[in-house]
Amino acid sequence: MATNTADELRERCPHCLVRVDSPAEWCQHCGKTFDEQPEVEGPVGLGGWLILVGMGLVLGPFFVLGQIATDLLPVFREGCWPIVTDPASDADHPMWGPLLLFELIGNLVQVTALLVALVLFFQKSSYFPRLHIAIYLGVLAFLILDYWLAGLIPAVAAESDLEAWALIWRQAVSCLIWVPYMLRSKRVRNTFGWPR
Repeated sequence: MATNTADELRERCPHCLVRVDSPAEWCQHCGKTFDEQPEVEGPVGLGGWLILVGMGLVLGPFFVLGQIATDLLPVFREGCWPIVTDPASDADHPMWGPLLLFELIGNLVQVTALLVALVLFFQKSSYFPRLHIAIYLGVLAFLILDYWLAGLIPAVAAESDLEAWALIWRQAVSCLIWVPYMLRSKRVRNTFGWPR
């Protein structure tokens, strides 16, 4: 038989979100009763700029899966993998294998995170803003690390990769827009209850 921990026996105050003892009728932190409806100042719901966030969450997995299908899967299907990983090949470099696997796994993790975020978004979960911020910052870190790892391969380093830099800068600008929005927006706070 499972025992309940103290945290499982407690609930959150709807006004200040502090954990309180479940039999309590009022919050010792803010002094409001649980019968009172929380006062909401500003917009609430999945409207405004959150519409763009929702569209990005719906379309994002398709975009990343499209990149996997056009950029990575042909390497594994069309015989390129043995060429770039065979020590007897002129195209071989010890970083090709780890780089390609890193890109594949990183993109699959990104798709999974976007799908989880999509569910949390429509559930209006307080975990959504945190996950959304983590996805944006994680993708930026992934792109930078991927660019650095690719630069360790002389054939790749010799080419000017403006497309990779464009992706990094686009993600950095997206982080500068959407991370503060998730942290400061009244709509995000009123809809998801975070941050408080």
